[in-house]
Amino acid sequence: MLLNKEKRRRATYKELFGTEAGQEVLEDLLKSNYFFNSTVGETPYETAFNEGRRSVVCAILNYVTLDIDKIQARLKDSYERGSSSDFDNF
Repeated sequence: MLLNKEKRRRATYKELFGTEAGQEVLEDLLKSNYFFNSTVGETPYETAFNEGRRSVVCAILNYVTLDIDKIQARLKDSYERGSSSDFDNF
């Protein structure tokens, strides 16, 4: 039963994040939750908090098993279209 539940969960994540809207949400999560930059904060508590945010994004990527090169290409395209404000969290 657990195996079926896990398969269903992965399929749901892939379905959700496989859509255009899902890709946009995922891009936003990557940018705003320390996926591409350091999680080190001014205090150990801030660092732990930031790392927690990043670990959620890592878990989502694990479920959807997306190609990081594809994600980076989408982010580059977004930047080149003039959406530089999207990169404020880098």
